Order: sequence, then structure tokens, then C-alpha cells
Amino acid sequence: MAKRFRITILRGAAPPASVQGDINRELQWFCTSLGLVGNRDRNLSTYRIFVTLLKARQKHQLLSSDAIATETALNRATVIHHLNKLASSGLIQEEKERYGLAVDSMEDLVKHLQAEIERSMRELEQVSKRIDERLGLR
Repeated sequence: MAKRFRITILRGAAPPASVQGDINRELQWFCTSLGLVGNRDRNLSTYRIFVTLLKARQKHQLLSSDAIATETALNRATVIHHLNKLASSGLIQEEKERYGLAVDSMEDLVKHLQAEIERSMRELEQVSKRIDERLGLR
């Protein structure tokens, strides 16, 4: 069975002009659109961890949870909680207790998510056809 991912896409308007060109605000909009930032995450912990992993990707590094906690000024338990959330979304990978983005770039991340969504939609379409046939809807 293929690994299952959980990701939430929040469809909304493109980032306003006031955000464009401001890398931090664009990244925050990006993370919000992927459901990584929400009302419950008042400290933007997931966002901060994601940005830390993005910076590490620039240097081709994987980081320990302790290093991420130090960099983000979050406690290790909080970091582990949010790393698990990012891992379940398929956005990060773990290798020998070190963490990094699952892809090499933001563009690759979007392409990766798009491929996963398309695969899921094909599976849903196949099942929906079988259901329709069984119920006599087609």
C-alpha cells in the first residue's frame, strides 16, 4: 500500500499585491494555503519550522529536532509535534533522526503535491464509477 499523506489545500485569493515581493509574507501565505498555519497555531510554529527546513535545504542540510528547536526558539516537544504534522503531509522526510524537506525546491514541492492530488483524484474517480454502477446511477 502506498504511503498516505494528509494535506489540506485552502483555496483562496492569490496573495495581495501588498504581500508580493515580501518573501516572509509570501511564504506565510503559501503555508496558510497548504493548511500549515491555522488559528490554533498562534505562534506560527509550523511555519517557523518549515522556514527553518527551507533554509537548511539551501545549505543541503538535514537538521535534528534539537537544532530546529534552537533555531525556532520552540521547545522540543512542540517541534516534534509539528514535524509529525509536516511528515504526515508528505512535506518533509526523516533520515537518521534528522529532518529535511522532501523535495529540492518550492516548485518541486508544488509539483509533488499536484501529482499526489491527481493520483488521489484518479482513485476517487475509479471508486465513484463502481459505486454508481452498483447503485444504478450510470
